[in-house]
Parts: sequence; C-alpha cells; structure tokens
Amino acid sequence: MSAPPYMPLYPADYLADTTHLTRSEHGAYLLLLMAMWRAGGRLPNNEIKLAKLAQCSAEEWDEIREVILEFFHHRGGHLLHKRVTKEMAKYENRICNARKAGIQSASKRANKINEIRSTDVQPKINQPEPEPESIKKERGPRKSRRCPPNFEFDDSVFDTGEKAGLTADQIEQELTKLEDYEFKTARSDWNAVARNWLRSAKPTKPKGPQIDYAAMERRHQQWKRQQAEAENIAADGGWGEVPI
Repeated sequence: MSAPPYMPLYPADYLADTTHLTRSEHGAYLLLLMAMWRAGGRLPNNEIKLAKLAQCSAEEWDEIREVILEFFHHRGGHLLHKRVTKEMAKYENRICNARKAGIQSASKRANKINEIRSTDVQPKINQPEPEPESIKKERGPRKSRRCPPNFEFDDSVFDTGEKAGLTADQIEQELTKLEDYEFKTARSDWNAVARNWLRSAKPTKPKGPQIDYAAMERRHQQWKRQQAEAENIAADGGWGEVPI
C-alpha cells in the first residue's frame, strides 16, 4: 500500500523520547523516519543504505548509529519502528472504512434509483385529480428583511408622510433610507412598514425657500378638473363663470 501524503508528528511524544539526542542525531533520526514513512513503514536493514538515507558519511554514521538504531527493531531483514507501524495501521483502517462507506452509499443510491424507476412504470391507480389552479390557496407576498428594489408604495404612504409634517423631498429621502435599511426580522407588508417609518421620522426645517411640488401638483390637478367641468358646461349650451 502506498504511503499517505502526510506523516503525523506529535511534538510532545517526540521530544519526550529524544531529549538525549544531539542536533545532528535529531536530523538523522527524522530523516530515517520520513524515509520509512515514504517506503510504506519499513527500511532495509543495510548500514550503507541507512547512512545514505540519514545523509551521513561512513564516519558520522559510525558515531551515531548505536543511538539512532535504539529507536528501531529488526524483522525479516527490515528495519521497523513501533510508532510508524501504528500510524500506518490507523491510516489503512481509515482508508478501508472510507472505501466501505463509499460502496454502501453507492449501493443505497442505486437501490433508490431502481425503486423510483420501478414505481414510475407502474400504472397509476386511484390517483387523485390535480387540484384546479383556481382553488389553490394563493400565497402571500414573500417576506424579506429588506424592502424589495423599486417597490411601488401606495398613496396611503405619502398621505401618512404629509400628515407627519414631511415635505415631498423629505418623504422621498426617508423612503430611500428605508430601502437601504435591513431589519432584524423579515417583513412582507412594506406599505405598513413605510407608514410606520414615516410616522417616526422627524421633519427638518428647510434652510431656505422650498417648493412643495406635491401641493403644486394637487392644485394643478384641481385646476384641470375645473377646466374640464367648464368645457362640459359650454358644450351643453350653458355658460357659467369659468373658475380660475
């Protein structure tokens, strides 16, 4: 079995067993552990190969071999390490368990698909008729924590703003603030939300002369209605005073 791409290292355990090693002995020991891990958990019991794997010369290996080889044991012409063997076995168990779980999951999915297919080909007996669209329960507006973009507020919202003492520009400013605000809980009736928002808004005094475009528009519409009434009277042959 190929070695996993990583080698677990537990610093506390390692340092507890190697406090007597010198710096060069630490390096040689770690190099042998990593070489053993890459080789699948064992190394050949050959002094020349071990010295090469530890990146030591023959003289250097002779000086440290006894200290280093105390961490390993021999079996069948190979060098083994108790902790490496244990970690390799844990890795193999995880791989086997994952493979079994994958096979079981694939089998369940296949059985489910076959069950659905077999159900689809069976004749549908005593199936209820679909409910007509006309009697289906209508869903209410979707709730959200922010006002939907380009939401069209009804006239009651603007009437509420005027009663609260806000000008047309201030109402537009407050509604823009509302569209950018995110509530903690989801809402659905945004006209009601806007009315409450405007009631709590504080009117600001204009710094200079302001034009109330809403009042101008209402007066203009009133004048148009009066003009239309005057024209109707004139068309009927009755002349009255045309209101201005």
